Amino acid sequence: VNVYNLTSPQAVISFVDLTGRTVYREVFEANGSEISAEISLADMPSGILLSVLEVDGKQVNAKKFIVK
Repeated sequence: VNVYNLTSPQAVISFVDLTGRTVYREVFEANGSEISAEISLADMPSGILLSVLEVDGKQVNAKKFIVK
């Protein structure tokens, strides 16, 4: 995960399944205005997941992943 141009010292990345259940959530501290981290999908449940990026309590991005 790479996030650039942050205006907040923190960002939250969550993975949510299609029922709305959060299966992963982590708070990341920014290094200046950037975050760079690896998140393993190995322990995630199979199926379609949405990764959600939140900054200052607001959702700023979401991406769909298919985990096999």
